[in-house]
Amino acid sequence: MTKRMLIAVAITAAAATGAVAAELKDRMEFPASTGNVVFFHNNHVNEVHGACAVCHETTPPGKIAAFGADYAHKFCVSCHADPNGPEGPTACDGCHKK
Repeated sequence: MTKRMLIAVAITAAAATGAVAAELKDRMEFPASTGNVVFFHNNHVNEVHGACAVCHETTPPGKIAAFGADYAHKFCVSCHADPNGPEGPTACDGCHKK
């Protein structure tokens, strides 16, 4: 019986994650006074091999509550600047496009 319950929970979690992913846009644009930032979600998902918890604090993953300029400048740039992390822009004009 316990095995069936675990399978049901796993299927429910997978379905919920799939529903979130289906609603998610790959290309997101965030307005900024120094030029809008374009973010490609699928590129980041591939970099972390689907480990959503690298960026998201909820399960299933959802909108990052603290996301904004301060969060991005600290969290995103530090990940891109990490020699063991994914390649990505660290200079202002790498993200901000006018």
